[in-house]
Amino acid sequence: MDPEAQEKSNHLTGPGIRSIARNAFYLMGSHWVNIAIRLCYVVFLARWLGPELYGLFNYAMSWYMVMLPLAGLGLGIIMGREIPRNPDRRSDVLSGTFSLRVISSAFCALLCALSGLLLEENPEARRVLLVFSTALMGRSMAYWASSAFTAFESSQYILLFHSIFRFAELLFSVTCILLGGGLLGLSLIHSLSWWAEAMFSLLWIKRSFSPVAFRIRKKELANYFSRGLLLGIFALSYAFVLQGPLILYRYTAGLGPDLGKLALAMQALILLASLPGFLTAGALPVLSRSILRGDGKARFFTESTIRVTIIAGTALGLTGLAVLPWFVERIFGPSYGNAGSLLGWTLWFLVPVAVNTMIRGVFQARGEYAVPTLFSLAGASVLLLVIYPAISLMGPAGVIGALGLALVVETAGLVKAARQAVQLDIRTTFLKPSLTALAAAVVFFLGSGYPVAALPASMAVLIAGTVFLRLLSPEEIFAARHVFRSFSSLSREEEGGETGQPSSGKSRS
Repeated sequence: MDPEAQEKSNHLTGPGIRSIARNAFYLMGSHWVNIAIRLCYVVFLARWLGPELYGLFNYAMSWYMVMLPLAGLGLGIIMGREIPRNPDRRSDVLSGTFSLRVISSAFCALLCALSGLLLEENPEARRVLLVFSTALMGRSMAYWASSAFTAFESSQYILLFHSIFRFAELLFSVTCILLGGGLLGLSLIHSLSWWAEAMFSLLWIKRSFSPVAFRIRKKELANYFSRGLLLGIFALSYAFVLQGPLILYRYTAGLGPDLGKLALAMQALILLASLPGFLTAGALPVLSRSILRGDGKARFFTESTIRVTIIAGTALGLTGLAVLPWFVERIFGPSYGNAGSLLGWTLWFLVPVAVNTMIRGVFQARGEYAVPTLFSLAGASVLLLVIYPAISLMGPAGVIGALGLALVVETAGLVKAARQAVQLDIRTTFLKPSLTALAAAVVFFLGSGYPVAALPASMAVLIAGTVFLRLLSPEEIFAARHVFRSFSSLSREEEGGETGQPSSGKSRS
């Protein structure tokens, strides 16, 4: 192996990448469990409630989900950077971020409640919104705890607790519906499940990792607030792009069955869109140390994951367009009609979402928050400018089109910024896989009248382009096998004690 290839292989298979694999394994595991449970939850609710009530429920949830990231103030990212770099200060970092999180969450919960009271005229939607405002604070604290587990590179606890409490929410929600509890009962169960997870996780952190205390230290809170405000604005604008369309559609087209069909498509996108975020979150402690050392791991990680993301996302999007229109109608019933087509198109958005997430993670690891915030605000602005005329012309399909345009604008800006900041190789990282994806899409749409033949043909083009253009190098394939073996050995390591004691709070290389 030549020296350059050897260096690349070392970057991709070293202990840092193994740590990323460990964190990402548990984070993604928790999310896949959540997806499985949420799928059962969505299928049951959507069929039982029907498009109109299901749309109302998800519209109300979108209100608090838009505000939830603002409550976070980027404190999870700050913990992911500070604790691995300064393990001796973990108690101070935890207590400071926890205290500010309580205050910001209470403020955002109050803001959500006032928004419901002042802006919503439908009595049932207003009641559900008020309950969801309490869920905002519980969920925000649970997310803070998850960030703490990630910072300690002990994400297995996220998988454990998330699985327990999301399954409990599913069981109680099904019982509630069968007993006639309605939307208000469902929203109460949702709120209580997140509060329970938050309280249990906090107790576990105190017992296993480090003391945590609520304290009012003005200088400390002001420091974290000033560092996190830009991240909070970014998170708010990003959440608005994904959650805001339901709110904007409700105030443009009103409540009705179409809102429920759109909600079904957006729910799937939101669930899947967070997967790359978990990979980046798992990588953040290692990337932060890598950038501090200047060893090049950040660049190699970003380039490799973007190429894989574009190819995998294209395969998923093509499959969705071919299968989902048929699948959704049979699972959710004929009342959801064209929801399958809407869902198929939204899956394509996973490509720009994932690329955005990877590049943002590198900027965040560098401690540079202005660039991601700027382009996230640009995407939100584009959405606001085009969504109202798009809805007037095309209805729910207009929402999908406006969302796609907003994500493309944000992605283009971030790719250009990454090219300058981390010397990202645009040609091999972005252009070659994008051309391969475009060729596969053209083949699919030329034969879209015969999806049984069009899908395999487009997949063949995608695979051929990947091989011919060498989108995955031998070193990256080797690294993928290495990571896979890391995944398969995690359970054995836990039994053999190789992972270290979580309570020590020690960072890994």
